[in-house]
Amino acid sequence: MKLLKQYPFFLLLFVLFFCLHGAVENFGHISIKETALIGLSILFQCSLFFIFIFIFIRKFILTSFIALFTGGFYFFFGVFQDKLRFSSSLAFLGRYSVLISIFFTMIFALFFLLKKKQSSWPEILLFLNILFLIYTGYDLFLLLLLNNQKQIKVSTINFDYTKVVKKPNVYFLLFDGYPSVKVMKDSFDFDNFGFTNFLSKNSFTSLPISSNYDMTQFSMSSTLNMNYINPLYNLSHTTQQEYQKRQKEISNATVFEIFENMGYQLENNSIFDIHNLPGTSSENNFLLTNGILLTDKIFINRLNKDMGRIVPQSVVKWMPFLQRNSIFKDMVNNNNIEKVLLKKNNLHNPKPIFNYAHFIMPHAPHYYDSVGNFNNSPLLINKSDDQIKNEFVSYLKYTNSVMEKVVLHLIKQDSNAIVILLSDHGYRAFKNNNTVLPNKLSSLENIGAVHFPNNNYGNIPDTITNVNFFRYLFNTQFYQNFTFVKDSTFQ
Repeated sequence: MKLLKQYPFFLLLFVLFFCLHGAVENFGHISIKETALIGLSILFQCSLFFIFIFIFIRKFILTSFIALFTGGFYFFFGVFQDKLRFSSSLAFLGRYSVLISIFFTMIFALFFLLKKKQSSWPEILLFLNILFLIYTGYDLFLLLLLNNQKQIKVSTINFDYTKVVKKPNVYFLLFDGYPSVKVMKDSFDFDNFGFTNFLSKNSFTSLPISSNYDMTQFSMSSTLNMNYINPLYNLSHTTQQEYQKRQKEISNATVFEIFENMGYQLENNSIFDIHNLPGTSSENNFLLTNGILLTDKIFINRLNKDMGRIVPQSVVKWMPFLQRNSIFKDMVNNNNIEKVLLKKNNLHNPKPIFNYAHFIMPHAPHYYDSVGNFNNSPLLINKSDDQIKNEFVSYLKYTNSVMEKVVLHLIKQDSNAIVILLSDHGYRAFKNNNTVLPNKLSSLENIGAVHFPNNNYGNIPDTITNVNFFRYLFNTQFYQNFTFVKDSTFQ
């Protein structure tokens, strides 16, 4: 007890608590090695900061108090900001200028108060040491409990591999947030004739398809596992942990397992990690993976993420670093996927290919206009409904041009390939605004079209949802006999 009143053990315990708490919150999604490396990095940063402050203050204990307060603000900045941003009455406090001003005011007040109350230092040391001992002990206990829990496996599908006759290359091209032709006509007064004409000219068959979920991770997990999420989706109770579960379900999805068992080579040009294949981007604007889960809310990372909101987009356009670390990271990722696919030539590959490419488009932000000019203001901030609608239609036209280039290249290189065009959900930005989208389910009305070289499209049902898409594909192209699950929707 005497030592707890003399030495600031809480500085080391703070770093341990940060790592343990993050490991508990993101259990199963970040490795021990990643957590340990992040912990060592934070410890090094804190040590440098402590030495820097000590040079000016020259009091070891007082420096430790200031270092803890500053470290708490810096490393848990995103936690404070999110709580304020999502509070209707306190949202204005979540601004950088306000939060930073409050921090400096409090740090100066704390410094002068503690300097005058040196007699209280032993009690404060004792309190903080015990507090962080309890915090770290509790999180360590939770981590041990989680480690002993049995992992829930994604349900398997019985696939008869003896019925497989041919194994053409399969290109699964996902265009995030692409609405149906009907929605574009009814809600945007835009006849997407160019898209439908392109499909018919290139022997695509459109499917009467819609999505089951209006959130990407849930929709893709359901689609790639050919079953609904369990337990049932409830948007109001969806947490970061739920999104991480969906990511794991996607990574180990049944569809990938089936193609691998058929002898296919998986190629990953998606935003998700697949088996041992990393995604095309370590982070995008709505998906966090690996060590980023632990460090996303640190002040500098949160600032980098919001750079596109702070720095004028006309400046960001000429600064690749800000593009990779701001709202423009999805634009960089989309462009990279397009380049990779346009270079594809799998004709001489020893194994058939299953290639999953996931474009975050025409999903916002709307980076380009219809002819590919850079949009200096891609965010939907302070814009009228008409401006947003026009901007979306323009970006959808640009998306069509990307789609056409990629599809024509793939078909030209490999005329025997199966090419799939699908979206995870429709346009959802105005699903509660009756003046824009009169039908609440419009956010679930997406696109789906297939190019089968053998022209065996089977008996296409009157309606089909994403959860049944791969059941349909395996029945028509790989001679399976899957029954469809009942079509349902969740918002």
